[in-house]
Amino acid sequence: DIQVKIPKYGLNKLNAAYAYGGIDLLEKTLYNNFNIQADRYAQIDFDSFIQLFDYIPGIKVDITEAERKEINKFVNEVNHLHKKPWGTNNIAKSGNINIENGDQALAYARIRHVGNSDFQRTERQRILIEKAFEQIKKMNIIEINNLLSKVLPLITTDISEGECFGLIMKLGDFKNYKFNSYRIPIDNSFTAGRLRKQSVIKVNFNKNIKFIKENIYKEK
Repeated sequence: DIQVKIPKYGLNKLNAAYAYGGIDLLEKTLYNNFNIQADRYAQIDFDSFIQLFDYIPGIKVDITEAERKEINKFVNEVNHLHKKPWGTNNIAKSGNINIENGDQALAYARIRHVGNSDFQRTERQRILIEKAFEQIKKMNIIEINNLLSKVLPLITTDISEGECFGLIMKLGDFKNYKFNSYRIPIDNSFTAGRLRKQSVIKVNFNKNIKFIKENIYKEK
């Protein structure tokens, strides 16, 4: 919902850049507003997301009763689309649960109307990514190679297969990495606004650019 200037389209939400012009326009928009030059990208749709998390077992998350109900609502949407019986893959209780398949992972990632709206939704998405990363770190090279052979066809990316396998060879180093995640916009750098009758987030770009440079690129 961040309000940005999209080249040739003017002011709009950040996600509109991808809708208007795909990856190319999104990358230009990020560069023009946040001074970020993306060197690689990966994109995935809902169906591929489901398949991806079918291959990564053992992810545990804490959910409230309200979140459980939202998860089951979204799971049943997938059941309808895939012609599965109503209630398939529903979660029976709240608390610390196992994400047992991709249907549940997608539903968890989509929750928006529980908690702090889209801010908490993106937090859940970061939790999923971090926990998936932790599970993959437990795999050996053969297991990761098998996972990649299943996952890569699901992803559209400009990372070559050779680069991917080159990264696998550095797995020993990556396993020792500390996982950090951040939310943009950072706290105290934005206000709520309206644009053409839509809710938007108006950000202080200078504050966020400074944070990104210092915490991700380690530049002063």
